[in-house]
Amino acid sequence: MSQIELMLERFFSKNPDVREARNKGLINRRALARYIAEHEKIPVKQSEALIMALRRYPQESSKSKDIAALVKNMRTSAKDDIAIISLKNSDAVLEKLAHAVKSINHTTSETFKIVQSALSIKIFADKVRLKQIKELFDAKEIIEVRDNIAEIDVIFPHEAIDTRGIVSYVSAELAMNKINVVELLTSTPELLIYVDNSDLLRTYEVVKLL
Repeated sequence: MSQIELMLERFFSKNPDVREARNKGLINRRALARYIAEHEKIPVKQSEALIMALRRYPQESSKSKDIAALVKNMRTSAKDDIAIISLKNSDAVLEKLAHAVKSINHTTSETFKIVQSALSIKIFADKVRLKQIKELFDAKEIIEVRDNIAEIDVIFPHEAIDTRGIVSYVSAELAMNKINVVELLTSTPELLIYVDNSDLLRTYEVVKLL
């Protein structure tokens, strides 16, 4: 694969809206080449090579037959007023988390999830639990709190585990609709999307129309 072809791979990955418009035949090849050259700072003398590379570059739908079958049979639900509490990743916080799990008498219908990364530990919970959770930790242990978040829960058929590209397809559709994803969690075949409360309705509509 040439340097120009590698650049096109990167460009279309970063710009799913442009990729989709090209796949639908909505963009003139020469105009697209000029746009890419400007954004990727490609010398003018390479413009013809870029046009040739675009002519050879595969033009296909971002939704494969496998993905189409999955989205047809997925189940979707949504809820608002979720809080995300970001905590420092430390032994002290981990110890307190163990007590938090025992002391918070949450039900199966509530949102209560814990995710640990190298930089932080995040708790996803219903907003009504926020005060109770914050009281378990020192102020210096809390990095950030976001309390106007919505959760869209997408459950795909079990085959999603072995289907390539399903998460990137959903992410690309949200990006093309100018929706900012605050957090994205996967527990295949379940996908959890977190957005601002104000984006809940639009996100839900986009996901239902996948």
